[in-house]
Amino acid sequence: METAYNDRTPLEKAHDEFGAGNFSAALALLKPLVELGDPIATCNLASMYFCGLGVAVDGRKALDILHKIADQNIDEGCASGLACNELATLYAVGTWDVDPDPSLARKYRLRSEELGFMKE
Repeated sequence: METAYNDRTPLEKAHDEFGAGNFSAALALLKPLVELGDPIATCNLASMYFCGLGVAVDGRKALDILHKIADQNIDEGCASGLACNELATLYAVGTWDVDPDPSLARKYRLRSEELGFMKE
């Protein structure tokens, strides 16, 4: 039996809205979680800034957010590993305000693996 939407956590609801393409609704659900320090919600918000989903593209803001999570070595939900993986992607492709940097992309990809992100 599928869990009813109202029984889902705010983070799960944000993921549902994100998956449905309702980025402003996802953003509204993520912001209070970010303010409470939820590391996964914070990574999700950074991804929205990186991709310009529900917000203007802001690679610098995404970098700032992701570095804060990556540097804390948060095990919960492999949050720091997720942040390092997102940093690797951002540095690999860049944005209009962040130049690609292959050496930093490689550094953060390796760090994400060290932290257990995407391990088989």
